[in-house]
Amino acid sequence: MQWLDADDLLAPDKVARQMAALEGCAESRVLLSSAWGRFIYRANRAEFIPTRLWCDLSPGEWVIRKMEENTFMQTGTWLVSRELCEAAGPWDTRMYYNDDGEYFCRVVLASDGGAVCPWGKSLLPDYSDESIKLYRSVG
Repeated sequence: MQWLDADDLLAPDKVARQMAALEGCAESRVLLSSAWGRFIYRANRAEFIPTRLWCDLSPGEWVIRKMEENTFMQTGTWLVSRELCEAAGPWDTRMYYNDDGEYFCRVVLASDGGAVCPWGKSLLPDYSDESIKLYRSVG
């Protein structure tokens, strides 16, 4: 399953590259992520800045790094098998803030481990105060 927020963009070959990375993999609970970048106005100018989550990690190590470093993987990076989604349980619609972070921590913990497919790319608009000021000064 490919998860997206309403404003996420994917490279045209992102899912195909992740599916190719799964070929020959016997595990049905392998979690795939990809590189992701932020952009202000033009997606082709997105900046891809790796974090310490951009590597193959055990589920426990991934969650520890996420919490210790207050970092995240953007929602559009994940490619999740149906079996893994079912093992993680349903999305908690009662949550208002960081519902995707909570859900994907459960997905990671239910997985047999993660693998990063750096060739697949997802893009996230940058809505930080600095980028909005920059956009207004340029636009």
